[in-house]
Amino acid sequence: MATKVTIDADIADVNGTPQYRLYGRCTARGSLPDEYLFLTEIVNPDAPDDDELYRVAQVPDMLGDTAYGTDRDAAIRNGLSFWRSSQFANYYDDAEVAANAKQVLKDEVNALVSDYETYSNQFAASSEEVEFPSAETGAVDALKDAYDTAYTDYAAAQATQTAADSALEDAQDTLSETETWLDRKTELQSDMADRTDEMTSAKTLYGTFLGTPPGVASDAAWFIKQVEDFITAYDANGSGDAALDTLRTDLENDKNAFSAQRQTAKTVDVDSTITQGETNHSNMESNVNTYNPYTTADLTTAQNDVTTAQTAKVTADADVTAKYAALEAAYDAAKAVCPDWVPDNPLPPEPA
Repeated sequence: MATKVTIDADIADVNGTPQYRLYGRCTARGSLPDEYLFLTEIVNPDAPDDDELYRVAQVPDMLGDTAYGTDRDAAIRNGLSFWRSSQFANYYDDAEVAANAKQVLKDEVNALVSDYETYSNQFAASSEEVEFPSAETGAVDALKDAYDTAYTDYAAAQATQTAADSALEDAQDTLSETETWLDRKTELQSDMADRTDEMTSAKTLYGTFLGTPPGVASDAAWFIKQVEDFITAYDANGSGDAALDTLRTDLENDKNAFSAQRQTAKTVDVDSTITQGETNHSNMESNVNTYNPYTTADLTTAQNDVTTAQTAKVTADADVTAKYAALEAAYDAAKAVCPDWVPDNPLPPEPA
């Protein structure tokens, strides 16, 4: 029969502050002596709700003279600060810390069950009488092999962790780049709109001066009309002065040249160059993706990639912690029966 622990990991309100809650309760003891798996520290004897999970119990915590009791009141009466409970609830401010705590909980319960089965099946004995020489050989070699296997597993977990760190860094760089280019895209679109507005304003002002809109009196049209009215009056009255007649003819020629230039300005400048520029700027604004292809969909993808990479990193970190614990346990087990043993791959320092 398996040991079963129900785990709830959610968000709870604690005194008006949201925190990550990790709750565990043993529902089936399996091969263990009882269901009281959680070594709990009594913070305030008068406030049971303030008790905190110290760690998952170990075999000596459950058996023999070193065992902790399962009655909180009895522990307090005996002046003890710890007791074993079948359930606990811990709260965390940081999601990554909470995720690691959840993985450590699973690892420690698994280690407890494994250690207890090893203790029960391979170590515990009452007046065992063994004859030597024994056919049972190779125990030390098996422990050394277990260490080598654990070392390989730990090295693989570290490689996965390194890859997860790199993937998270890349995902964060991509997200930052995407955010930067989307901000620039917004600026570009705004600048293009400003340029379109400027050209439209210039077109309006220039067109008003030339008199291009139907029914609009312009400075140029007004000037031409004034000259025409003068020539008409002059012709009606006459001057009899040859010099004035020559000036009149020159003035009419200048008026005709100015009218022609006005029409050219209307056709070439307003109707062609400025109108085309206005259209081009408007099209650039409408098709800003041509110049900057980043979209909000790219941002969502980048954000999701960061979340995925963060989850993979948390998992990789927890796996490294668990694999190192297994490696250290295998090392200690081999050293315990063979103190002079020096492994080919020395026990590495505990990971940060």
